Amino acid sequence: MNIGRPIEFDRALALDHAQHLFWRKGYSDTSLADLLAVMGLSKSSFYQTFKSKREIFEQSIQLYLAERTALMRDKLEASPSAYEFIASMLYGVSENSGAGEYRVGCLIMNTACEFAQTDKTIARAVAESINAFVEVFKEAVVLGQQQGDISPDKNPDDLARFLITNMGGLNVAFKAGANATTIKKTADVMLSALK
Repeated sequence: MNIGRPIEFDRALALDHAQHLFWRKGYSDTSLADLLAVMGLSKSSFYQTFKSKREIFEQSIQLYLAERTALMRDKLEASPSAYEFIASMLYGVSENSGAGEYRVGCLIMNTACEFAQTDKTIARAVAESINAFVEVFKEAVVLGQQQGDISPDKNPDDLARFLITNMGGLNVAFKAGANATTIKKTADVMLSALK
């Protein structure tokens, strides 16, 4: 019986490379040839493992969400205060979203802009990602209220969604060419809403 040749490559590393390519170029501008080149795969290995460009894109979004929420939670835990965590996340947009040749922004926000509501599956994945980010920020807001740095009169759900929505705007602005000073000034206005 012919069971075929085993697939001999690092699947996680290949997916990571694909994720970064989608993050930089978007879904539509990423060709199969681009994916094969960056992942170091033949067509047969690609289709045996990932089935389609669409499937690997969806997996890339899932990977991005898992990585980003883990990084956010680690950063919140390591921050001296919840307020400082929030400030560092906002100020860090110009550092965390790429610089120099590529300003990649945020994969989730990029995907939301590229697809809007034209694809229900992708729209649902984007919404789930945003909700996960909101939950981390809500935890930070509640902790900040307990620590006395954030007004206890503010609704944590509303503040968290406000912060994530506007952080998405910061990512888009940075990708469009806004400099670090502009990002910081805008972030200052956002942080004033916490008081």
